[in-house]
Amino acid sequence: MADEHAPSALPAGLGSDAQTTVTFLTGVAAGGNLSTIDGNATFGEPQHKWLGAAGKPVTYGFMSGAAFTAADRNFIAAGLALWSDVANITFAPSGSAAPQIAFDTNRRGVSQTLDNTSGAAIGNVLAQVTSATTTIDTSITGWTNLASFSVTGGYGPHTVLHEIGHILGLSHSGDYNGGVAPSDQYNSTDSEQWSIMSYFDPAVDSGQLAGKYASQYTVSGTRWGISSAEDGGYAQVPQTWMPLDILAAQRLYGVAVDTPLSGGQVFGFHCNVLGATKQFFDFTQNVTPILTLWDKGVGNTLDLSGYASDAAVNLNPGTFSSVDGLVNNIGIAYGTAIDRVVSSLGSDTIIGNADNDTVAFGVAGQAYYLSGNGGGAEAVYWSGHSDALAGIATVAFEGGASTVVATGSGGIQLGGGGNVAFLTGAAVQLGLCGGDTVVVQGGSETIAAAAGGTGRNLIFGETGGRIHYAGATAVDTLVATFATIAGGAAGVVAFGANNGSLSYSGGAGQATVIGGSATVSILGGVGGGLFGGGGGGGNSIQSGAGQVTVFGSAASDAIVLDNAAANVVVAGSGAEQVQAARSTGNNALYAGSGSDTLTGGLGDDALYAGRGNATLTGGGGNNYFGVINGQAGGQVLITDWHNATDLLGLIGYGASAIATAAAQEQQVNGSTVVRLADNTRITFSGVTNVMITHFV
Repeated sequence: MADEHAPSALPAGLGSDAQTTVTFLTGVAAGGNLSTIDGNATFGEPQHKWLGAAGKPVTYGFMSGAAFTAADRNFIAAGLALWSDVANITFAPSGSAAPQIAFDTNRRGVSQTLDNTSGAAIGNVLAQVTSATTTIDTSITGWTNLASFSVTGGYGPHTVLHEIGHILGLSHSGDYNGGVAPSDQYNSTDSEQWSIMSYFDPAVDSGQLAGKYASQYTVSGTRWGISSAEDGGYAQVPQTWMPLDILAAQRLYGVAVDTPLSGGQVFGFHCNVLGATKQFFDFTQNVTPILTLWDKGVGNTLDLSGYASDAAVNLNPGTFSSVDGLVNNIGIAYGTAIDRVVSSLGSDTIIGNADNDTVAFGVAGQAYYLSGNGGGAEAVYWSGHSDALAGIATVAFEGGASTVVATGSGGIQLGGGGNVAFLTGAAVQLGLCGGDTVVVQGGSETIAAAAGGTGRNLIFGETGGRIHYAGATAVDTLVATFATIAGGAAGVVAFGANNGSLSYSGGAGQATVIGGSATVSILGGVGGGLFGGGGGGGNSIQSGAGQVTVFGSAASDAIVLDNAAANVVVAGSGAEQVQAARSTGNNALYAGSGSDTLTGGLGDDALYAGRGNATLTGGGGNNYFGVINGQAGGQVLITDWHNATDLLGLIGYGASAIATAAAQEQQVNGSTVVRLADNTRITFSGVTNVMITHFV
């Protein structure tokens, strides 16, 4: 049978030699038609792939009498899974049935794969593989341990993956088989740097013959190291597919649909890759990694925290990074997003891609100094190390109990708890553990609390700094000169300072915002809170949906209540304007020692005159007006007294207060004026028949 082929698209920026190599490996052109550029012709085979590979699994098993160890067999299964991780083909053990792929160990001194096919390859139709036999002579040095990444330079795993490439239908990446001479090299990407199907080792320290295109390599200076003298001093080789192998397999089968490499993977130390293929990417198991990272999702991490040596990392797809003392040993596959790097314990150079990458430093209790301009070049100095960063959006300090000094416009994340950060111009993400102290010394800082964090962070804004804070699920405390604050699920505690200004927008949490010497602009949220005007004057406070308690200031405040809650407002010594006309709650409004205007709403409100002059408007509902002894000659104007529903309370004036008020009642210009014993004057505007029985 034959199969019509629909290849995956090539990534942008792929060089002409790389494009040709992908075509040579498969015999299929980028558009899907069969090509005369075909490495399968070397073996006298048509272009081919597995029948029904996109549907049910291809079965595999081991020939009777095959001398594979249990570790070898497990690794062969892992190698098949690794190819399935990138290409839309799956494998399963055959059980008691005859396998479609048979693995054997004869004594012929070879490693080879024979694919049996049916049907012709013509147009855009490939011949179909019906069965395959792979033979690896495990008595030969280099193949005695197929599961070890370190024995004989990792040549065992390398061979397993190479042969599985043939099983899938890939040829070598040049026109050769069995042996090779420098003149046989196909082009500048015919090397193991780009394909595990190549015979050419690109490493300058391998002792191998260089290919004729070595001078044209776009990746130069590769050093993959030599295994120990006890091991025989073998050149170390790749232990996974390489960038062009992935593209070739996907050209034949399409991109893997169900894969553990689907986003959120950690490669390297603290590896979280699931299944049998974890061993390839876990640097505690693969201790000399020479590999390519591929992932179809985002949110992926390269963790180098277990290395003491310097690293040079490039996160752009199609590039190679140098870690663990090797050079160009970690490839980033085309189309792969590695968004985060955990730095080594050395001095690293890290280049980001266009995905807003993060570089994390995980050593606790350190003093870090970060300088730079965010999107451009940055440097991180710590404990005798100097890390150079370029194109990195965020620098994360995750060990905890560290001191961070940062200048520049880049992003900062604090983790581990108990950090102290001095910042100028950075954007800050607070950590989950909480307990951090942030001092904004200058510039404009955006500070975001961590969702699900424990809070307890302290944030100080000095005179030269401006803070933009977003709260989350725990309470933080801010003392700031200039700040814009968005409350979160748990609210915040904020204090103004240094004659600056605070702007607060409430969230679901209950907040405390006190202006101090600053001017405040407050819009409460669902959680309400305790709000206080600042001494800078011109304060504006609006309740929002939640219940609030508001304290006025010595300056002029505008306070608005527009909810259904029972709010409390206590005016300060300034000229306060309290407006609750849209409120349906039963509010308690207290005038202060200034000339205040209090306006109730639609509920049953209580309005109290203070020590200064007060204008009181009850609004709808049954209202209570209170006058407290001690005004000593102050004036109280009640603008909307209703004899039938309102009450006047004379507080602290004694038992004779009502009689004294009745005796002093006068009619002045259509209003009733009552004088109290301390010479306080109460005017009932527009009312000529105030009912003394409503005085209490």
